[in-house]
Amino acid sequence: MLRAEIDYLLCYAARSDRLTDPFRGRRWPKGSLLVRRFCRTRTAITIIVLAGLSLSGCIGLALQGAKMAKDAGERSANQDKAQAGDPKAQYDMGMSWCCQIGGVVGAPVYDNEKATDWLCKAARQDYGPAQLALARIYSGRVRKGGLKQMIVSRVAPGPKNLASALMWANLAKSHGVRGAADLQAEIEKTATPAERAEAKRLGSDWRAASCTWRQVFD
Repeated sequence: MLRAEIDYLLCYAARSDRLTDPFRGRRWPKGSLLVRRFCRTRTAITIIVLAGLSLSGCIGLALQGAKMAKDAGERSANQDKAQAGDPKAQYDMGMSWCCQIGGVVGAPVYDNEKATDWLCKAARQDYGPAQLALARIYSGRVRKGGLKQMIVSRVAPGPKNLASALMWANLAKSHGVRGAADLQAEIEKTATPAERAEAKRLGSDWRAASCTWRQVFD
């Protein structure tokens, strides 16, 4: 499949006995050393381009598989420390489970409930990066879980609870977490007065506030 695409894009026959460089318009005899070098060079370029663009083809699946393996490795490496209460390990565990577009729970590789459960454990220890991650998730900015999901999330963002998102963004901003101030300003701009008031109320006792995916959206 991939070879056919590359051949069509880069090494197609202009006539029965000649090839045309589609980038420069040059035509060379089939089988010449120059043609073979051209095809090898352009094939390498095309593989890089297709890797960035492919959503469901061979390259996309390979990249998705590599990412899943990396996230599974993160879980294995951080499980013991996270269970012992280390907030950085809990954050890493949460991010390795994050996220399913649209709030799908129970998937074998990515799971919003598992992700937010670990992130909440870290956030309640006042760990700023986890607070920022929760703010992003609850403001609809679910971007992990593979290349396809990253793109889909831009078109169809996940469900939102802007009061909860703003509360976590306020906390992350107070810790000076990179990106928190911009996100906090963006959420505050789009939140209604009622949502801003609810965020303030939640923030007065934020450790007791609803935090996991089910708690926030059920």
